[in-house]
Amino acid sequence: MIIRLIFFLHYVFEFWEKNKKFTEKFESGLFCDESHSVNIQKFAFLYAIQVANEKLSDVDLQFEAEIRTYEYWRNSFTVGKNVCELMSESIIGIFGPQFGDSLYVVQDICDLKEIPHVQTRSNLKQSIGTCSVNFYPYPTILSELFLKVVREWNWNKYTILYEDSESLMRISPLLKPNFNSTVTVKLKKILKDGSSYRSLLREIKESDDYNIVLDCSTEILPEILKQAQQVGLMGSDHSFLITNLDFHTLNIEPYQYGGTNITSFRLFTPADISDTMLNLTKFIKETANVDIKLTTLPLEATLIYDAVIMFTQAILEVLDNESKRTVNPISCDSREAWQHGFSIINYMKLSVLEGLTGLIKFDHQGFRTFFNAYILELKEEGLIEIGKWNINRGLKIYNRDSLDVEINRINSLRNTTMNVIIPLTSPYGMRVRSHEKLSGNKQYEGFCVDLIEELSRMNNNFSINFIIATDGKSGSATKLENKTVIWDGMIGAIIRGEADLACGDLTVTREREEVVDITAVFMNLGIAILYKKPQSEPPGFFSFLSPFKSEVWILVITAYVGVSLTFFIIGRISPYEWTNPYPCVQDPDEMENQFTLSNSFWFTIGALMQQGSEVAPISVSTRLAAGVWWFFTLIMVSCYTANLAAFLTTENPSEEFSNMDELAQQTEIKYGAKRGGTTFQFFNESSESLHKRMFNYMTVHADDVLTESSGSGVDRAVKEKYAFLMESSQIEYETERQCTLTQIGKPIDDKGYGIAMKKGSWYLGLFSQSILKMQEGGKLSDLKRKWWKEKYAGSCTVNKNNDAETLGLMNLGGVFIVLGGGAMVAILIAIIEKLVYVWSSSKAENVPMKEKFKKELKFFLRCRGTTKTVATIKNFNNSDRSTS
Repeated sequence: MIIRLIFFLHYVFEFWEKNKKFTEKFESGLFCDESHSVNIQKFAFLYAIQVANEKLSDVDLQFEAEIRTYEYWRNSFTVGKNVCELMSESIIGIFGPQFGDSLYVVQDICDLKEIPHVQTRSNLKQSIGTCSVNFYPYPTILSELFLKVVREWNWNKYTILYEDSESLMRISPLLKPNFNSTVTVKLKKILKDGSSYRSLLREIKESDDYNIVLDCSTEILPEILKQAQQVGLMGSDHSFLITNLDFHTLNIEPYQYGGTNITSFRLFTPADISDTMLNLTKFIKETANVDIKLTTLPLEATLIYDAVIMFTQAILEVLDNESKRTVNPISCDSREAWQHGFSIINYMKLSVLEGLTGLIKFDHQGFRTFFNAYILELKEEGLIEIGKWNINRGLKIYNRDSLDVEINRINSLRNTTMNVIIPLTSPYGMRVRSHEKLSGNKQYEGFCVDLIEELSRMNNNFSINFIIATDGKSGSATKLENKTVIWDGMIGAIIRGEADLACGDLTVTREREEVVDITAVFMNLGIAILYKKPQSEPPGFFSFLSPFKSEVWILVITAYVGVSLTFFIIGRISPYEWTNPYPCVQDPDEMENQFTLSNSFWFTIGALMQQGSEVAPISVSTRLAAGVWWFFTLIMVSCYTANLAAFLTTENPSEEFSNMDELAQQTEIKYGAKRGGTTFQFFNESSESLHKRMFNYMTVHADDVLTESSGSGVDRAVKEKYAFLMESSQIEYETERQCTLTQIGKPIDDKGYGIAMKKGSWYLGLFSQSILKMQEGGKLSDLKRKWWKEKYAGSCTVNKNNDAETLGLMNLGGVFIVLGGGAMVAILIAIIEKLVYVWSSSKAENVPMKEKFKKELKFFLRCRGTTKTVATIKNFNNSDRSTS
């Protein structure tokens, strides 16, 4: 029996019943480019299929491979739609995808439909108890391995370079080494400047950081190492711990002879994959006619191979007879799920397989917590295995001097008192509003007070002693004549040893990090403009026209004229609109039409003004036209009335400026910042022409526009025509309490607040990790909501519906279409009525219908006269008789 396998962007096992034949369709990943390593993974998949076919031959099953490309692999919506389409063909398992939010979309669909979901890449967000297994080592266990190696090397000072948020989560345990009171950890994000990382690496070189933990993707790892060598970071006095499990696939020759201490990790030994690598080389040559010599394999290629083999084993065990291989299509819109899905995934969770990556064993949640990791060190001979680790036996170093040091977690903070300096700046630090006299820490409250107390609870409940920054400044540097740099504010207090920690609106800057250590950012913000709310514009003289756009008014007038003319035309065409002007006379000589040109315009304007008129339609055609016109006027008048009420009750604010550029260009409004603050320094150091121009203005008019404190700047913004440049977090706080103020424009930069401490403080990493935990747990958001929105907040309300939009054709176009269509139908009915009348009257008068029609048409085309002679057999031949 043939089993069809499809090679796709994500790996999908699928089978369905077609023509009463069992088929299995296997879809697998097409990686994002066609580089050498990517091709190796693709061929590893195809070779695994070949090996699986040998296992399936005994039960008369075979895989038939087909390769598909998938263009929009980053579009999670499209991926989810495609998975649902595949499920309609009886899908039984999904491998991957490997990137982006698509992975979580597929995982959710698999959980809902009980479809086995197999992953081969690190997934920090894999849900617990799902219908999934992940062949990649569980990231939390990997993090423990990295931490154990750092402890084994006895690093008391190191810098962590991380690439993104996922990377930061992966190495978070390294922020809290917790084994030596003298350990200092620095955390730096890899920011790419064009194609260069040299500025960051040079900064590390100049700071004398000799131990570096590097966590980044394989795509950028070679370039980082190359540039590190170029800036002199690859000498014998430097040590690198590289967490990427594919380091062994890189060209390491440039670094072999420099004496650099590089430690890396691998999940298999060369002997484990030698046979498979040889067979894979032959397979590639036979199938792709490519002569390639493999020296090693990337981790994912080996995981893909192991995943295919283990999934095949599960199919053989669970789907052990023909009846179980019949699978009905599954719809994403229904509640049905696949009956054997959990059986297959549970079998894999309980199975043990000796694969290319060693012993494959999962826990009950589908995480691969048991695996062997080999510790490698770069020497002149290449990568040398110096140790081994697994979760049961722990770390064993057998080719390096053993330190034999029992590492214990720190408890020194328990009996420590931290002197914490805070500013009396709302809401970071404030005195408690109480009629009683308070002393000690009880007299202070605020965001930073709560933040430090939470840090204490998370770290052995160290004691706290709050002190106040007397000058209220965060800290700025002043150069003396002898080139000595003096710091004031809270930074100065830390440097002088007057305080252990500083918390407040203290912005993380390069200059401050050179003299003190600062934790991970606990609040992100930027520079924005604080100014008065825009004032309402006075109403215009013709504001009653505002509800509709000009093109709507033009169309309304056009519709009015057009419908009036339509009534005039239909009235002359329809024979039923010609009535006896003298009801007492049974056989009048003349008939009269009420729809004169003036009456037609009067009838339509009466309906439009909701007043009506004495003119009343009689025929079906005119009544249809009248009904459509009344419907049109009903909608138009209702929309006009509703929108007019909104315009009359709504304030239309008039903005004097909307961003920094417009503020800098005008001359009527003064603007400034806090003297010597980080906002003022930002404009001083910025290279943008706009910011330089604004800095020059503030420098020239310093005495008039710069303030000594943020509070005085806010007061000026309330009382004067003055725009105060300050940090967005503080603006958010002030606008909750000063109802006349608002933030203008978006922040122009991105920075953050951190907690400062003395340079080389061993608890830097400990506090940084605690802040990250508070951020992940939502504690920081709760504190901000408490002190910004709830505590002492004002009663400022924002009217979110303060803008009444003028209605346009997109809103009312359908009404005009209905009106036009109704008018055309009315004209058509009037023509039919005329033809019926001509036909019947020609028979009654015993005249040719053609002659009768010509006479009626001749009268109609005159377009004048409201009376018409009554046609009889006697006067029919008198075709020249005039009508008026």
